Amino acid sequence: MEYSDYYQEALAEPMKWIHLDTDFMRDFKVRRLAVVGGWKYVGKYAALIACLGEAKGHVYDVTDEHGWEFLAADLSCGGCSCPVSDAKAFVRALYDVGLIDRAMWDESGKIASERLMRDVEKAARDVAAARYKAALMRAKKGH
Repeated sequence: MEYSDYYQEALAEPMKWIHLDTDFMRDFKVRRLAVVGGWKYVGKYAALIACLGEAKGHVYDVTDEHGWEFLAADLSCGGCSCPVSDAKAFVRALYDVGLIDRAMWDESGKIASERLMRDVEKAARDVAAARYKAALMRAKKGH
């Protein structure tokens, strides 16, 4: 396999971990989100980022009512309920403060995070490099 094959494979894999900066609460967009929807929106945002990390292609599909129902369920953590109408208001707030990829939302109605995708791409490069190097070493040893 070529390096690019390893990279594409790693890029599609769910994230095993998500980089969350220790200054997460100081991020201007996150603080704006807290102003718009209170700290409960910040918690829901963290839950959404975890969902995006696990999602195929790191995109959350809410193009139909089932997608919205799944999102509402995913945002209902700790026994708190989140009706679909609240999930829609939350996503609108994310859009307004710039915490979701506006171009993707406008084009397809799907949710993605540009910042998470940068982290995914960096992780994919690191994983691909390690796998490619291991494959070259195995080939060199004749395995």
